[in-house]
Amino acid sequence: MPQHGIGSSNSVENVFTNKVEDVSGYNSLDTRSRNANLTGISNGSNKYITKLSEIPIKEARSNIFYAESIITPLLNEIDLNLDQVNINSSVNIELETAHKAVWKTVAKNNDAAKGMEIPAYIPYREYVYALNNSSSACRNLVKNYDLSICYTSFGHLIDIRKILLYIKNEIGLIRNIIIYHYKDEYRDETEAQIARYLSDWAKTATHYVKLLAKEITGPVANIPQSEIEKIDEKYAAQFQSFFSLKVNSYMSEIRSILNVIKRDCVDMAPNFYGNYLLPAMSYKSLIVEPLVFDFSTSTISADCPTLMGEMVMANNAVTGNLGSITTDFIERRIQFSSKMDAILGLITLMRRYANYISQLESIAIQRVKIIFNKKDEDLEKYQNIFDSTLIDSEARNDLSASHSKLDDLDEDAHPQYLRKDGGTITGKIELSDKATIAGINLGTHSHSGLDGSSLISAKNIDYTAGREEYYSSFGENGYSNIILTGLNQSNLIGGGLYFDATFKIEIDNDKANSYEFEILYNEI
Repeated sequence: MPQHGIGSSNSVENVFTNKVEDVSGYNSLDTRSRNANLTGISNGSNKYITKLSEIPIKEARSNIFYAESIITPLLNEIDLNLDQVNINSSVNIELETAHKAVWKTVAKNNDAAKGMEIPAYIPYREYVYALNNSSSACRNLVKNYDLSICYTSFGHLIDIRKILLYIKNEIGLIRNIIIYHYKDEYRDETEAQIARYLSDWAKTATHYVKLLAKEITGPVANIPQSEIEKIDEKYAAQFQSFFSLKVNSYMSEIRSILNVIKRDCVDMAPNFYGNYLLPAMSYKSLIVEPLVFDFSTSTISADCPTLMGEMVMANNAVTGNLGSITTDFIERRIQFSSKMDAILGLITLMRRYANYISQLESIAIQRVKIIFNKKDEDLEKYQNIFDSTLIDSEARNDLSASHSKLDDLDEDAHPQYLRKDGGTITGKIELSDKATIAGINLGTHSHSGLDGSSLISAKNIDYTAGREEYYSSFGENGYSNIILTGLNQSNLIGGGLYFDATFKIEIDNDKANSYEFEILYNEI
C-alpha cells in the first residue's frame, strides 16, 4: 500500500493490510451505519453526516483530473508562441553578460555547442534552460530577460506561465493523494470531508486557470486614436515616463505575489500535504476511528473504563489536530484566491500601460528593439543544444559547489590573485627565507651557478654598449662631467713647455659601482 502516493507503505498502514474487510475503519459510511444498526448501538457521530455533505469520490477525482488536464495544453500553447521569439542579447549589458556566461556553461557540457559561435540572440529555449538551472549565470539571465520583455505585448505570457506551473505542482500533489490514499469508498467521514476540501481547491484552480487563459486571448486597452492625434511630442514623452513608472510598479508587485504563490504551491506544499495533512488523516482513519467505533458499538467500554478514557483523549487530540490542519488548508485556499485576484488585475494594468507606451512611440520616444528579427539558419541547432544539455539537479541543489565548476572562471574576476597561466604583479612582493621559484632563491641569487641558474662570465657582459649608453645619456654634452680645475705651465731645459693639468670627473652614484672607468689621453 503506497504511503501518501509516494510509493512505499508505512508501519501504520501495514497494521491493517492482512484483513482489510474485518476492520471497521476501512468500511464505507453506509456499511458502518448498517453495522451499528445491527448491533443497536451507535457512536452518535454519524447523525451529523448526511449525503448532502458528502461528495462522491468519483466526483472529487474528476474535478482534480480536469484541473490538471486543462493546465498542460495551455502551457504547451504558451511555449509554442514564445518559441517564435528571439530576444536581442544586446538590449542591455547585464543581459548580454549573462547570455555569454550561460553559453560558456552550455559549451562545456554539450559537444555540439563547442564548434559553434555564441548566438547574437537569446532563444526562448535558452530562457527555459536557465529557469531549470540555478547557477548564478542562469539566474542573472532569467532576471534580466524578464525585465527586458515586461514592456512587450507578450511579456505577460512569462508571468502566466509561471503561475500555471505553480498551480500544476500543487494539483499534482493532490492528485497523488486522491489516487493512492483514497479507495473506491470513504473509510470514514473525515476522508469525505478532506476530499471535499481537495475538490474545492481543484475547482478554485480551474476557475483561475480559465481566467488566465482569457487574459491571454483577451484584448488590451488602447488610447483612442483621436487623442493620439491631438497630443504633441512633449506631452507624449511625459506620459511615456509616467506610464513607465506604473509598469515598473505593477511589475514589482507581480514579482512579489509570484514569489508568495511559489512559496505556497511549490516550496511548502509538499511539506504541508506529506508531513501534516496526510499523516493526521491516516492516523485518524486507520487507528483512532476504528477504535472509537469498536468501543462505541460494544460493551468493552463498560468493561475497560481506563482504556476507554485513553481512547477518548486520543480521539479529542487527533480531531483537534486535524481540525487545525484543515482550517489551515481552507485558509490557504482563501489566500490563494486573493493572490490570484490581485495578480490578474495587475497583469491587466501592466498590459494596458505597456501598450499605451507603445502607442505613443509614433510621437515621442522610441524604445529599444527587443525582438531579434534577422533570420538564422542555425536557430534550430541552437534550440536543440539547449534542449539536449543535461542539468545535474543533485549538484544544483547541493550547497557545496565544486570550485572548478564556478561560473566565469575564464574572466579575471579576482584581480588580486595571480593566475597560473600568467598575470601582472603590481605590488611589492616579499619572499620568506628559503622560498624559491623554479628552484632559485631570489633573495640570495647571484648567478653563481650554484642555485640552478646559469653562471655569468665576463664574456657575456657587453661593456661597449654600457659605455655608449652612459655617454648618450648626457646628450650633446657627453663630457660635461669632466672639468679642468688646474693648469700649471713650466719651461723645460733645452726649450719647450710642460703643462701639469688637474681634472675633476663627476660620476653618478648609481653608476660608480656599475662600470670600470679608464682615463685615456693623447699628447699633442
